[in-house]
Amino acid sequence: MSASALLVKRGNVAAANRVWAVTDAELMSAVSRGDVRAFGCMVERYRGSVMRLAFNVLRDAGDAEDVVQEVFERVWIRASAWHPRREASFFAWLIRIALNLAIDRVRRPRQLQFGDSYDAPAATPDAEQCLLAKEIGRRIAAAFARLPERQRVAFALCQIERMRNAAAAECLGVSVGALELLLVRARKTMRRELADLLEGDR
Repeated sequence: MSASALLVKRGNVAAANRVWAVTDAELMSAVSRGDVRAFGCMVERYRGSVMRLAFNVLRDAGDAEDVVQEVFERVWIRASAWHPRREASFFAWLIRIALNLAIDRVRRPRQLQFGDSYDAPAATPDAEQCLLAKEIGRRIAAAFARLPERQRVAFALCQIERMRNAAAAECLGVSVGALELLLVRARKTMRRELADLLEGDR
């Protein structure tokens, strides 16, 4: 059970509200001083978003969980490297870390460990559909990985996190017009990279 949910269950609604009233900048300042409770609040606040983003890139729950762990390890280690005056927002900084780690994992060749065994699946319709879905997922992730970083972040905020353009623009520290231009370019590139898949759906 989350910290805030536990406070509410115990009837301490005011304390639970205070947990969520603390800003990201305040939490990160505390985390940079080694405050474990502040770090726990930060994990609670953003773990779902990082997991959702990682899964949408990797299409594998286990790999996504590994990325979530790596992301928050980096937040703990590099807390002092984040400065509110230099970064557009903590969430944008966090998303960049998550995207880079997920994309690195996509690019990493999978190797069979010694002692592992592998039996080829039977060529059933379900198995073929599963393999096709994984291949399509890899193609989408690879196309996403080739986008410039700002386009990747804008696309992730709006298409995966479903943020409104105004909120995503504020998160990135750009105008709404600049955000929309990033999205147009990202979508155009994705459509070009995945043209053969899109044609197959028509």
